[in-house]
Amino acid sequence: MPPKLRGKWALGIQPRNFTWILKDKMAVCERPGGFGSSHRRVRRQEEIIWIRENGFNYVVSLIQAPHNLHNYEELGQPYRHRPMRTDNIDAWLTALYRELDDLIRAGQRVLVHGEELGDRIVGVMGGYIAADDVICDAVRSFGSGFIFTTALPPALAYGALASVKYLQSSSIERDRQKQQAETLKQKLRAVNLPILKGDTHIVPVMVNDADNCTRISQFLLNEHRIYVQPINYPTVRKGTERLRLTPGPFHSDCMINDLVD
Repeated sequence: MPPKLRGKWALGIQPRNFTWILKDKMAVCERPGGFGSSHRRVRRQEEIIWIRENGFNYVVSLIQAPHNLHNYEELGQPYRHRPMRTDNIDAWLTALYRELDDLIRAGQRVLVHGEELGDRIVGVMGGYIAADDVICDAVRSFGSGFIFTTALPPALAYGALASVKYLQSSSIERDRQKQQAETLKQKLRAVNLPILKGDTHIVPVMVNDADNCTRISQFLLNEHRIYVQPINYPTVRKGTERLRLTPGPFHSDCMINDLVD
């Protein structure tokens, strides 16, 4: 029989950062007892008692190590250990979401925890409540990222990784990009277009007017099928609007001449 306490400790202590994800169905918290150097054995026991006395049918632990899981057994609290698999995250998430869904549909109250209540566990929970498997898979595979985000669909992420690995052993593309950037700068100077000085492959052409900057960009795209990004406020100060040219290693001299003309 699990031990029963009396007095003010009979119901234990609520785990740190306890938060409901689905009210009265599923919650998250920090690792019982605390994270890292703040971990305390006595507090761990008291928090597990609180979990048990508040009717949680299962604790789902996402931490890697199995240490201290025996305390759930000692205190009569059912648990499941599902360490996060970052090497195969899609398969791991699919299995976890299916398991959580089965528990909740069966009327079980579930508490999920990692080491701390950080971005990882919040992201895992957000993925669960956002949509079903079909929609999540479609968004991951085909959804475009929001501006300033680092989130990429898996296909793009694998492509980017392959590119980085290739460029680690090849300097041909970098040398070619530097060459074409310098070629573009020289040709723009030759026709007296105002460009900002710089040592990178980015070549800003100053327009200094937001409406004209946007119109030029649209004209080049619609009439000449050349995409040039307009940079307006608030990215730059008002009155310093510009077109951002970014020649790459596969832009030929002919392409550069067409742009300048």
